[in-house]
Amino acid sequence: MGNQVIVQPIHEWMDVEGLTNYYTFSTVIWGKETPFSVSLEKPLKDLTIHEKYLLVKIATKEIGWLEQNKERMVAALVDDGILELAEDWVSGAQEVEGKENCFEVEDGQQVQLPISQKDFEDSVYLNSLGLTFEQDLLDGFSMAIYIQCSPDYFAYHSIEVYYESDHQIKVNGLAG
Repeated sequence: MGNQVIVQPIHEWMDVEGLTNYYTFSTVIWGKETPFSVSLEKPLKDLTIHEKYLLVKIATKEIGWLEQNKERMVAALVDDGILELAEDWVSGAQEVEGKENCFEVEDGQQVQLPISQKDFEDSVYLNSLGLTFEQDLLDGFSMAIYIQCSPDYFAYHSIEVYYESDHQIKVNGLAG
């Protein structure tokens, strides 16, 4: 994909009111602006300069990893049966008159069944990301990823995906 990884300067990260040690910023991944959240074990203001540097380095690395691994993410979704699930959901939508195996999904787009793997890959985008540190920054993290599709195969639901520091992708199914 080759896009430049963008992580806003840490002083521009926004506190989320009502949540402790939870910060957000926006970045671009897979060609779309994506909300990125970070949950820490202690307040951002209490981190040392070295910890802040490490935090930005980890966030940058993970955004870059996601940017470079869309095919791997889609393969995990397909292996987990999400493409077949998309076809199942679409087949329950309103059929388009005069077009065989064509359905109009919630966002008004028409989807022809079966959905090719290429069309599925082209449809997915990241709705939001959440990087969580339960302990010290050096003790690893988990990444929660919410993926949506355009056309909207899943009627406003997201596909929930997780991975930890080892980048082993785990598909958790639909959320929302």
